[in-house]
Amino acid sequence: MVTFHLVLLAWVFFRAADVGVALAVIGKICAAPATEPFVRPAMRLTCLMGLLLLYEWAQRRQPHAMQVQWWWPTARWAFYYGLVGAILLACQLNYTPFIYFQF
Repeated sequence: MVTFHLVLLAWVFFRAADVGVALAVIGKICAAPATEPFVRPAMRLTCLMGLLLLYEWAQRRQPHAMQVQWWWPTARWAFYYGLVGAILLACQLNYTPFIYFQF
C-alpha cells in the first residue's frame, strides 16, 4: 500500500509542467476537504446501483433477471432509455490523453 501511494505521488511530479505546479497540486490534495466534488458523483453511482439491485431482486422469479415484458411497451422503452441515460451520466466523458503521446 505504501508503494502504491508513493507511485501516485511520483505521478504528480511526472505529469506536472514544473516542480512548482506539482507542489501546488500536492498542497491542494493535502488541504482539500472531502466535500461535494468527491461525495456527489459517488452518491449518484451508489444510488443507481442500488436501484438496479432492487429491480433485479424484484425480478428474481423471472427466467431472466432484467426481463420487463409485463410492462406496457411505452413504459418499458422509457425505462430502457432512462437506464442508458443514467449510465451515460455516470460515465466519465472527458478525454485524457495517453501519457506518452508526446514521445
